[in-house]
Amino acid sequence: MNFFQAIKSALSKYARFSGRSLRSEFWYFQLFATILSCYSIGTDYLYTHGWDNYPLFLEMIQNKWLYYLIIFIPQITVSVRRLHDVDRSGWWVLIPFIIIGLIPFLYWVCQKGDEGENRFGPEPLASDKKQ
Repeated sequence: MNFFQAIKSALSKYARFSGRSLRSEFWYFQLFATILSCYSIGTDYLYTHGWDNYPLFLEMIQNKWLYYLIIFIPQITVSVRRLHDVDRSGWWVLIPFIIIGLIPFLYWVCQKGDEGENRFGPEPLASDKKQ
């Protein structure tokens, strides 16, 4: 799965917590969210430092609620589906809130997914080949 396919896949499954997600989908979407966040911070900086010709689109992106509405929910859902791929419950997505919990979370999202079907559904690669 390439960068654009990963973004399209994650956004098309906007609020879908069921199923499984590939490592590439998870990491490419995290990269996309980071780039968008940096862009939002940059436009916010330009806006607050007196850039007079500030286009409406940049003003919309500058609003943090829009960023969270567009990106935050898919980030959570793709993380839950990624945990499902390594046969973990989606509730484990809360473990990074405990600082030490970031270590097992990163281990799980970096781990190769289960081959074949697990309790959360068929292997993502197998379902992509059928389509």
